[in-house]
Amino acid sequence: MDTNKLLEKISWKLHRVNFKIRLFNFKYDGGNSSCGFKVLSVVNRLKESSLLSWSFRLPNKTNVKVFVTDHWDFLFLRNYLYKKYESLIDKELWTVRGLTKNEQFTRRILSKLF
Repeated sequence: MDTNKLLEKISWKLHRVNFKIRLFNFKYDGGNSSCGFKVLSVVNRLKESSLLSWSFRLPNKTNVKVFVTDHWDFLFLRNYLYKKYESLIDKELWTVRGLTKNEQFTRRILSKLF
């Protein structure tokens, strides 16, 4: 088998793979007044998680009145905690008995984070 056919097969097998690793990323958008950084960022199947990331906007007296945190992640926990938060909101909305005391406490804490 020649190398071109082998490379075509490899390309065909990997055409749906979306996987990226970034060691460090710093961004500043002057028009938006937003800053942020990411340390060890991993993108797998279009879901991004980081060891440590934080993105925020500074007040500019026009469209951003106060300091705003847009995105955060710590120890790759953001996606897991957001799924937990969504399931608690759905459970609160659709169950007759509502949430238990422990679930209410968890939902209050997660609502402060998101």
